[in-house]
Amino acid sequence: MPLFVELGGRLAVVVGGGLVAERRVVRLLAAGATVRVTAPGITPLLASLAYRDEIELRQREFEDADVEGGFLVVTATDNAAVNERVREAARQAGALVNAADHHNSGDVVFGAEARLGPVRLAVTTLGAAPAESSRIRDELAAALTGESVERVSAASSRRRRPGFGAPGPRVALVGAGPGDPGLVTARGLELLRAADVVVHDHLVDPRLLAEAPETADLVYVGKRAGSHHFSQAGIDALLVRLAIEDPARRIVRLKGGDPFVFGRGSEEVEALGAAGIDVEVVPGVTAGTAVPACAGIPITARGTAPSVTFVTGHRAAAGSREVDWRALGATGGTICVFMGLARLHDIAQELISGGMAPTTPAVAISRGCTPQQRLVEAPVGKLPAAVEQAGLVSPVLLVIGEAVNRRA
Repeated sequence: MPLFVELGGRLAVVVGGGLVAERRVVRLLAAGATVRVTAPGITPLLASLAYRDEIELRQREFEDADVEGGFLVVTATDNAAVNERVREAARQAGALVNAADHHNSGDVVFGAEARLGPVRLAVTTLGAAPAESSRIRDELAAALTGESVERVSAASSRRRRPGFGAPGPRVALVGAGPGDPGLVTARGLELLRAADVVVHDHLVDPRLLAEAPETADLVYVGKRAGSHHFSQAGIDALLVRLAIEDPARRIVRLKGGDPFVFGRGSEEVEALGAAGIDVEVVPGVTAGTAVPACAGIPITARGTAPSVTFVTGHRAAAGSREVDWRALGATGGTICVFMGLARLHDIAQELISGGMAPTTPAVAISRGCTPQQRLVEAPVGKLPAAVEQAGLVSPVLLVIGEAVNRRA
């Protein structure tokens, strides 16, 4: 029986940690489900989601108790015996089962889906003929939108898609915004929905990844504190290789915030340009403006904050220019520090040494513009101790200056 189910707040258990499980998790999170993943090995994207507390991770072999409380259980391992055990445990617990490994072994099938404004369209052949499901979905979507079947089909398959313009090797460097998927630009969303490959960062929300076509490859290249799955040089080389291997492949490099604001986007553009690959840069909403706004802080305010400075808290590479924190301490405007958590104590001391009053208002905002947003507010001289006591985790934006007192 065809059903559309409200998953908001309900527990979905995914057993398996590979690419199939990954895509199921992305779709479930986009639908508002609470997700638990059990698997001894997981993809880098699933590891990133667990690190951000977007999913509950039980990184070990499956146990029957893992399905407890589950409304929906997905079997997505490559071991038929394990999948059968999961199905039996789920049914004993009264949960519905989606069998990613065998369409006849479950209660629920994930169909070919299209989102047409307020209309949700889903077509299924119960797993027997996925290509036929996609064809029918495209024909129905075309009838509803008035577009040609060819255009709709091109936007949901691996063929060349609309939105990228001229043929030839091409990469779109898209800013994903600071956290909330609703803050991506219209152009960025258009390109994402037309992608063959999405190369994405650690901070990209899974609800935004769910906007990519079902057939698109999701390639995680996230870097977080102390854990770099790819080096920057490795990311550059990957983008070049993907574009050269197949000039018809539509590649979206999806980066948190704005690609050119402490996002190392310029390095990726230079590497692609040197290889003769055309790049479209789509600006994103930078965390420097959005995160304070989400916290109710106007970073400029007449009579209080006449200027704003964006600065990185990372130490400069050898031979590079170091930030003059003492000079910044005397500016009198708002200072927004990206990636400053690890050096917060030194940064605060340098600002005070440059003339900033220790009582200057300051706030540290963790995971801004997301449901996990946390704030610690304290005078700049006491902020390091307050942040340490609160146990804030990256990403953290520091906002320092009188504008903090204008927080709504």
